[in-house]
Amino acid sequence: MPTAKTVLSAVFGFIFVCSALFAAEPSDLQLFLLIGQSNMAGRGKVEPADQQTNPRLFMLDRENAWVPARDPVHFDKPKVAGVGLCSEFARRVAASDPQAQVGLVPCAFGGTSLDQWKPGSALYTNAVARMRVALQRGQLKAILWHQGEADSSAAKTATYPARFGAMI
Repeated sequence: MPTAKTVLSAVFGFIFVCSALFAAEPSDLQLFLLIGQSNMAGRGKVEPADQQTNPRLFMLDRENAWVPARDPVHFDKPKVAGVGLCSEFARRVAASDPQAQVGLVPCAFGGTSLDQWKPGSALYTNAVARMRVALQRGQLKAILWHQGEADSSAAKTATYPARFGAMI
């Protein structure tokens, strides 16, 4: 016969699992699509402070689930993913509007060039698909693009504005 302690443990365990499964997803998010290469994805060292979460900051994870935002935000290259501009940007948006809930939609991929982000490409298609998922929980406020090294040659910089215009 189970003891009272065993029954209580089972009840609390069941409540915990149910609350995790049925927790309300965030809504009315200010959404920011994050695209580009490693400059956007982040490669800085992750410190303990970078792991702290804010109840108003969320990110869309690899499985398209909303989770509390924390570094590394991107998951393009797990062995080198680190701190980038995304978390600090989200903290500043939240600080500027005490009612704001921020949703980060990470899609950057290190080592890519602007040409790899053309409409119809795998990167572009993935970003659009993830943004469509995100839009079920909020409104797009901005697209943050941070990229450069792959397009830093003189020939590429000369055509960058036209190629960027075609991408957007």
